[in-house]
Amino acid sequence: MNLRKTVFVATLFSLCSWTVAHAAADLQVTPSSTEIGEDENVSVEFKTSTDDYNARISRPQFDAPDFDEVNVYQGMTGIQSSFIDGAITVKRTQGVTVVLHPRKTGKLAIRNVRVIVNGKPVHAPDIAIDVAPAGAASRQRGGGGFQYGQQGGKLPGSGVRPSKTGSSSFFLKTEPDKLKAYKGEQIILTYALYTQVQILGVQIERYPSVSGFLKEDLDNPQISNRLQYSRSVVGGREYNRAVLVQYAVFPLREGNLAIDALTGKFSYRVKRAGRGDDDDDPFGMLNQFFNSMQTSTDTRSSDRVSIEVLPLPAAGQPRNFTGLVGDFDVTAMADRYSLKAGEPLNVKVKVEGRGHAGSLEHLNVDWPKDFELYEDKSSTQFQRTGRSERIFDFMLVPKVKGRYQIPPVELSMFNPESGRYQVKKTAPIEIDVQEGTLGSVYIAKGKPAEAKPESKEDIRYWMASDEGGTPGAGASARATAAKATAAASLLFAAYSVLRLRPNEAGDRRRVEKLKSGKAYRERVQGLIRIDHEPSEVLAKAEAVLAEIVQTRYGVSIGSLTRPEVRQQLAERPVEDSICKKLESLMERCENFRFVPGGAQPQAARQVVDELIALIDRIYGRIQGRG
Repeated sequence: MNLRKTVFVATLFSLCSWTVAHAAADLQVTPSSTEIGEDENVSVEFKTSTDDYNARISRPQFDAPDFDEVNVYQGMTGIQSSFIDGAITVKRTQGVTVVLHPRKTGKLAIRNVRVIVNGKPVHAPDIAIDVAPAGAASRQRGGGGFQYGQQGGKLPGSGVRPSKTGSSSFFLKTEPDKLKAYKGEQIILTYALYTQVQILGVQIERYPSVSGFLKEDLDNPQISNRLQYSRSVVGGREYNRAVLVQYAVFPLREGNLAIDALTGKFSYRVKRAGRGDDDDDPFGMLNQFFNSMQTSTDTRSSDRVSIEVLPLPAAGQPRNFTGLVGDFDVTAMADRYSLKAGEPLNVKVKVEGRGHAGSLEHLNVDWPKDFELYEDKSSTQFQRTGRSERIFDFMLVPKVKGRYQIPPVELSMFNPESGRYQVKKTAPIEIDVQEGTLGSVYIAKGKPAEAKPESKEDIRYWMASDEGGTPGAGASARATAAKATAAASLLFAAYSVLRLRPNEAGDRRRVEKLKSGKAYRERVQGLIRIDHEPSEVLAKAEAVLAEIVQTRYGVSIGSLTRPEVRQQLAERPVEDSICKKLESLMERCENFRFVPGGAQPQAARQVVDELIALIDRIYGRIQGRG
């Protein structure tokens, strides 16, 4: 045992004082596939290895005139140490991944591939990529164990070749729950990690951009580092699978729509064969030490998937169809069924089911003619199950005594499961309106009453008389009566307003809330109208988010970590869905701003659109405005 410890300490001392006698460099280039479609990207991984720990390694250079450079990601970096025949060798590896998009079809070349190591060029062979017309490229993903040059070296369901640490040791996969859908139909989109190695850390470097879709966040486990693994078999091999991000997406137009890839950086523990447990091996402790310290960092991207979007059928479409797609139930209820004229009545209509309930902007309700609509507001909430609900709140004031019926609320929709249109409606609501008190006098809507002949009981008779009762007295009497009538009208109007607004302080707060939301909305909309750089747009959007969190919920995020912000929001009356949306937008603002190669305009626009929708949820919408 003493001998083993002595060798172990001596080896560590040698490692610390080791210097490079001769530095060699090697460049390996691996495309995610050699066969892609014109609407797809290809990820090219450049991996440079050198014996010089302090080597200066340039960014990869190449000639690819037939490709556009979409993005550049810093890939894996690692140090590999070996103890062979009494000598220690150390190899440094640095990786960079470049995402390219073809400009045309055909056999396209990537030539003159090179990096500069310590001022000297290191070259790699040219690469040929076969680009087929959009949608024509094979989407078959073979089983594990493929090598570059054999069926494109693609992983099952992945756009990135396996790591050298083991054939297909881990990869990402884009998993929509359907590849064909109707316009507006809900698609559950999952980005999952499949791994055979121990993942130590996950950092999302690029969230997907789903152009042509409306997107709602369902789950984002990687933000809170709560990945849950389950066993899964792909291509005959067993993996641990974990969901990284999950969305509900809804196609907004017809045709073939591409779903973008998700890119992440992963740190993982490298498994290497050794004899660390052999007591007869004098270097067993050293081998065990090196094996336990072997970690690496690598970048992976999921595959791109296309969704075939079908138009909604014209046959059987109801005349009142508003574009709602899904299977929903609709219910309606009032807060009371008996009240006095002039008192407020609150009616709530709830639309709930599978699909995007938020696509239903307004409800057309045929209110009784003697009811006045004072307020119309709505809110939408999504659940992780893919179900959503939209609640419409109406405040009405009946003005005339009588028995009324709020008619059924009809809701037409297209059900993609059955492929047919259907109509659902609520039950009618009976309302008993009793005689109002002073201040709630109201003339019913409808035809004006016929004029009656003047009589001594008519106020117009007395207005036209003098003090002695003689009709036709002077203008002075008429003016005095008119002033008295106007004053009485003002008193009645003031009293009516007081009765109709029993909670004036609460109404003032509601108005101030709407004004604040409108101001934030206009600020965020202004970011798109003017010519800002995407990173500047994201920075300003992040500042608005911080201001909203502080002014609305009393949390100053300036000096807090993300978990601390989450904890403080959890202690306040914040809806869980709003809290998650705030976290997601803050995370994406930060990630998109500092992504290698700079933020993309499309990503900034997406953040702005979702921030505007979030402001509407937090502060409410002004009636009659989008």
